[in-house]
Amino acid sequence: MGKKRVKDEILACEQPDRSTEAIRLSVKYMQLIGAHDGGFLADPTGDCEFASAGHHLGKAHKLLIKLVGLSPHGVGGASPLSQEELRAKVAVGRALHGFRRGEELDGDERMFLRFLLGEVADFFNATQQLSQTTGAST
Repeated sequence: MGKKRVKDEILACEQPDRSTEAIRLSVKYMQLIGAHDGGFLADPTGDCEFASAGHHLGKAHKLLIKLVGLSPHGVGGASPLSQEELRAKVAVGRALHGFRRGEELDGDERMFLRFLLGEVADFFNATQQLSQTTGAST
């Protein structure tokens, strides 16, 4: 059995928590967008023959959908995002491809933002409730 296969089997057994997965997917999205941008800066052909070869935007789009799937917003009883998860997902929101050069957001990007706004509201509500609870007990 090759090293890669053993590593894949070990990783498949591990169940990452939502926080770890949300941050990992957010980082990967940002890396793909960066690779996309870098490729277009370096491609001198004018028709972007080389820059589009990596299909970075398609891969980033799939990650965006996975990030929406991890959202606790709208799921009864799910805990709000942590501050770290929120920071990672806000970075994705700011880097959405549809925000570039005055372009329109596509449907999945709009859906991501709707969920993200709900997650931000949930975070603030949970923070406020915690503050009121600790303030009332002192």
